[in-house]
Amino acid sequence: MSEKKGGIFRKMTTAVGRQQEKLRHKLKGDDYDDEEFQDHVANFNAQQAHAQRLLKEAQHFLKALKAMEAASRSFGEAIKVVYDPDWPSSTNVYDNLGAVSQIYTELTSRLSDEVVEPMNAYISRFPDIRARVHKRERRLLSYERAKRTLDHAKTKENKAKLQQAEIAFAEAETKFHDVDEECRQTLPSFYQGRVSMYGSVLQSCFSHQSVFHGACQSVNDELQVCVDSVLEQHASMPVPQQAPKQKEVDADDSHYVDDRQIEELVSGFSKTDVTEEEIEQQDEELEEVKDVPSSNVEEHEEEHEEEHDEEHDEEHEEELQIDESAQQQQPHADVADQDEDEDEVLEVRIATHAYVGQDDDELTFDKNATIYVIPFDDPDDEEEGWLYGKFEGKKGLFPQNHTKPND
Repeated sequence: MSEKKGGIFRKMTTAVGRQQEKLRHKLKGDDYDDEEFQDHVANFNAQQAHAQRLLKEAQHFLKALKAMEAASRSFGEAIKVVYDPDWPSSTNVYDNLGAVSQIYTELTSRLSDEVVEPMNAYISRFPDIRARVHKRERRLLSYERAKRTLDHAKTKENKAKLQQAEIAFAEAETKFHDVDEECRQTLPSFYQGRVSMYGSVLQSCFSHQSVFHGACQSVNDELQVCVDSVLEQHASMPVPQQAPKQKEVDADDSHYVDDRQIEELVSGFSKTDVTEEEIEQQDEELEEVKDVPSSNVEEHEEEHEEEHDEEHDEEHEEELQIDESAQQQQPHADVADQDEDEDEVLEVRIATHAYVGQDDDELTFDKNATIYVIPFDDPDDEEEGWLYGKFEGKKGLFPQNHTKPND
């Protein structure tokens, strides 16, 4: 038990001594480490940050690819629904839509195996190297402390303490140089190794994406050919046409004769086998036809215009009569409402502040507005600080502290 306590005490004493040495250098403003090693540490820190960011973005990219794969699958199912089986190359279209989902799955698997997993393995090496750097820093502080203790012992004449300080310094120097040499070899080598690591990962990423885009392009080209064949077939099909609508003829226009009929009647005179009786009969019909367009057509148009004007005048008169009756009835209605409200008015209040209703059952009014207080429709709706009234024909709640009694 005493040995365990002694070991803990020594560790605590060593840790406190290192912190004291670190604080002493900080207060003096001098740096106890060389610039070359500090550059190695700075490169190592940047290397770790960049690798972690690349891994994070690669994982986000894979997540987006999986979401795109699901969206592409759903989109393909929707296309299968609208693409009828009897359309040209329907089987080819269904197969290509299924191939798109397979292309996404293959890309996701490749990137996971050849990009994400190598990056995870690469980043797992950083904690071990960082632990060596921290160990070197502790050994350096112990070395500096032992060196300062030895220098102080040399100023004294106590040979025992001097000998003890020399042994401690030699031990601290050996431990520091061992870990220092290891770190000086590991950090630059690991930093230079990032080139081959990133090159391999990026090469796999770009090559698989190139294959992915080429496969998608091939599938899309085939789908485009299938859709073009559908459009060509549709364009070659005859378009059904509706029969032209027959023009409706009014009963008043049944006596109208157009110029074509007149020409047919006139052309009858050119026949050579017509008798004198037929000629006389055609003369009479021609005279009747010539009189029809000049008289009946104009009379028909005038009748339509007169009927339209009369209907318009009648509608205008009816609107005037309705407006007059409404104006005559409005005062009576207002008086009736006013009488009804006067019977129910409990109090008259004047608005001291403007208020905008926050709900449909609240009143909105300006300052100095006159509000008539009336009983609540339901006594259970009464609330403290609120009144129920009527303003400009609307009933609703309003805050009592926004009004005052009309003295």
